[in-house]
Amino acid sequence: MKIAVISFFFLFCSWLKGQTLTPFQKDGQWGIRDERGKTILEPQFKEIGEIKSAEGIIPVKNQHGKWGFWKWKELLLECQFDNFRFTKVNTLLVQQHTRWGIYTLEGRCLLPCRYKYINHLDAHVYKAGLYNQWTLRSFSNEIKTRYEYDSLWYMGDNILKFCQVGNYGLMDMKGTVITTENTDLFLSMQPLQAEKIKTKPALVKPEESFKPTGLAYEKVFPFREGFARYLYQRKYGFIDRQSNIRLVPQYEDAGDFSESMVAIKLMGKWGFMDTLERLRVQPYYDQVWNFQNGVALVREGNTFNFVNKDGRPLYETSFERITPTPFGRYILQKNGKFGLADSHGKEMVSTKYERIEELPNRYILAMEHGLFGVLDPQGNQVVAFNYSVLQYDWDHQQILCMEPGGEIRLEIQP
Repeated sequence: MKIAVISFFFLFCSWLKGQTLTPFQKDGQWGIRDERGKTILEPQFKEIGEIKSAEGIIPVKNQHGKWGFWKWKELLLECQFDNFRFTKVNTLLVQQHTRWGIYTLEGRCLLPCRYKYINHLDAHVYKAGLYNQWTLRSFSNEIKTRYEYDSLWYMGDNILKFCQVGNYGLMDMKGTVITTENTDLFLSMQPLQAEKIKTKPALVKPEESFKPTGLAYEKVFPFREGFARYLYQRKYGFIDRQSNIRLVPQYEDAGDFSESMVAIKLMGKWGFMDTLERLRVQPYYDQVWNFQNGVALVREGNTFNFVNKDGRPLYETSFERITPTPFGRYILQKNGKFGLADSHGKEMVSTKYERIEELPNRYILAMEHGLFGVLDPQGNQVVAFNYSVLQYDWDHQQILCMEPGGEIRLEIQP
């Protein structure tokens, strides 16, 4: 009997998640119907908010302008809130008398409405603000930091940048300070966290003009692959999550790390370095793209090529143009003709066609001698070059051939 009850419960939940709830209006009042037209909530509300159908949660506004929540047919939270919004971690942010709090989707209060601002950082931590001061708190209301920061920004890789009285620094999601631009001032203002401050390590490649102590970052960028780009005296460098200086700030410009390689600019030209600050691709390119699948697209003057992580070009002769496609491959252009390279930069369709277009199903629409045909994802001909006009039908994923005598549809299987 117990097993039967449990089975029925799960079947009911599955049925409930599949329901479509629709607002309807009667005599100026709003209610809710299910997909069969059965009334779930009688028309008694001034407004119906966005419905989370999967959970069956219905936001409703009463005649006094207050929001409440129903879960299917049961009252979840009474109409007492001035505003609300759903979050990506399946919680409710609710506002009451200009202050925000957090509730679960089951109606349990995680945080009372006492904060002026609340922003989620991940599934466990949020930043909360009172007046102009910010702190980190968990959903169990555990204080990660005190109200001491003028601002907090999430930088990626579980690192936060903070500002305190005009001074900037970095800390992790547990509130542990990694680095600040003025350690002495910070220590004097935060005696309780003095033991958490880490001393700055020696530089990988020290220079006389660069002083790591009291380093004032002009700007810190989001972390990528464990490294953050920063600007110091109009030069770019990189630090890791422990505030170790990994690339000394001596570059005119820099990109973000991708596949353990980063683009740097020296004397007006671009090259690539690895995480150990070893120059892997010499800086004589005018434009570069991030590494993907072991290769990077580069431009030298008016010609394009690919380079690997050893700095060697993939092709002996460059192309007039290389254009990334939305599907991860590259259109090649040489001597006015077009071809296609795969996601590793390897030529798969030779540059002999007058036009190339990659389709969503990875087939290739091409033109040769003024006529259109279709190539498969490996570059083999599957539709002969016999058509003067070919067009891709996005709705039905078919090739439309407009020829005298009628319209032809070519079925191209993905």
